[in-house]
Amino acid sequence: SAMSIDASGRVLTPARPAFHAYGTSSTWTVFSNGSWTKLVLDATPPLNVGSHYDSTTSTFTAPVAGAYHFYAKVYGRVQSGGAASTYWQSRFQKNNNGISGYGAIIMGYQYASGGNDEIGNFLMNISLAANDEITVHAQAAGSSNGEYYPIACEFGGHLIG
Repeated sequence: SAMSIDASGRVLTPARPAFHAYGTSSTWTVFSNGSWTKLVLDATPPLNVGSHYDSTTSTFTAPVAGAYHFYAKVYGRVQSGGAASTYWQSRFQKNNNGISGYGAIIMGYQYASGGNDEIGNFLMNISLAANDEITVHAQAAGSSNGEYYPIACEFGGHLIG
C-alpha cells in the first residue's frame, strides 16, 4: 500500500520516490573549463523506489509535483598543473539549466598546483513540477580543466511531500 501505520505508530510510505546513485568508473573524468558538464553516475542504484532515477542518463525525473530533497557528493579537483586563477565548482541543474536561488559549491583550495583531490557536498530542498529533471554538473573556471572520480561521487534524493 502507499501508506501504513504500524503498531508503534510509525507512518510508513514505501511507495514514496527515493533514490541513491553513484558512478562506476574508477578513471578521472574531465569536466570542461567554462562549460557545465553533467556527471555520469551510471551504477545500478542500490535504492530506486519507483525507478525515477535513470542510470543511463544520470537523471532523476520527478513523477509528481511536490517538494523534494536532494544531496550530492562530488570528488573532484583541478587537473595537475593548474593555475592560480583556476577553481572548480559543482551544482544541481533543473531541466538542464542552473536553478535560480541555488548556487554552486566552489572548490579549489589547492588551485595553484592542481591535482589535489577535494570533496564537495551539497544539498537542496526544491519544489518541482511533474517531469522536471534534476542532474549534477561540474565546471572548471580559469585556465585549466577540472576532473571528477565517478566511483567516489554520489547523488540521491526523495519526495518530501
